[in-house]
Amino acid sequence: MPNLFRRAAIAGLALVLGTGALLAGMIAFGTSAPPPPLAVLLEPAIAQARAQQGMVPPLLSFKSRDGSSLGYRRYDGRQDAALFLIHGSTGSAEGMHAMAVALNEANGPTVITLDMRGHGASGRLGDIDFIGQMEQDLEDALGLAPAGAKLGLIGFSAGGGFALRVAGTKLGERFERIMLLAPMLHPRSPTYRQNGGGWAVAYLPRLIALAVLEQSGLHIYQHLPVLAFARQDSAGKPYTYSFRLWANFKAHEDYAADYRRQQRAPLVLIGEQDELFNATAYEPELKAVRPDAEVRVLPGINHINLSLRPEAFAVIKAELKGF
Repeated sequence: MPNLFRRAAIAGLALVLGTGALLAGMIAFGTSAPPPPLAVLLEPAIAQARAQQGMVPPLLSFKSRDGSSLGYRRYDGRQDAALFLIHGSTGSAEGMHAMAVALNEANGPTVITLDMRGHGASGRLGDIDFIGQMEQDLEDALGLAPAGAKLGLIGFSAGGGFALRVAGTKLGERFERIMLLAPMLHPRSPTYRQNGGGWAVAYLPRLIALAVLEQSGLHIYQHLPVLAFARQDSAGKPYTYSFRLWANFKAHEDYAADYRRQQRAPLVLIGEQDELFNATAYEPELKAVRPDAEVRVLPGINHINLSLRPEAFAVIKAELKGF
């Protein structure tokens, strides 16, 4: 019997060491080549904002609870209502300028666009400190709204996934309206095109290994990149997301639970010609989660134009009537 126990212990140790070595190899070498740049997916929003530079509000900053300085832009409007706009992957507050102007005009609400941590002028590009920090930042940003104002949250693309994540938490109860524009639900959802239509490539072996460690309670190596985008920074390097930023700037794994939690189903808007997501898959996917799901498919609109075109803004404003 002692020999049996010893052999079992040795076998168990070998299994642990072998698993550890496998995970270490997946973390160290489990990367991929970044996708080629696709300027059409994001640059039009930045170009439009810069063409209207005189109209773009200055970049301001607020202090988060950890003392970090985070960027935002403010469009002053009615004092009884405030909308927070969340940009998409690799984006910034600047890219949400056209939408902010449209929603703010004609006695519209105060609109606040955020540089989410890890983007723009907020923190380290492509990284955050821990999973859950972005919700804390958003909660801190609510202090920017006029006192007593009712609150709304609109997220675009990856920001739509994050807004859905917020909807599934206690923080989501602070918002009277939540809207999801071309939201990233989940890579395994039928709404997602392979590699996001060429926009992003996951470092899948590394991502899987870090997810296994995360589920085991080991929050190590989460600063390493796990996602590369078809966009380059000013130095010509591809934009990447660390594991912890990737894990935070999206819906929870059980995105259906996030969508179920709000008393009123968050409205989903998606362009008929979206290159990243399958527009026709949203309604059956979300109707299966809750029958009162609201999904609007906008004819002739692609992904980035959902954040740029007057036709999209008209639908959003109609939904916000009375807000």
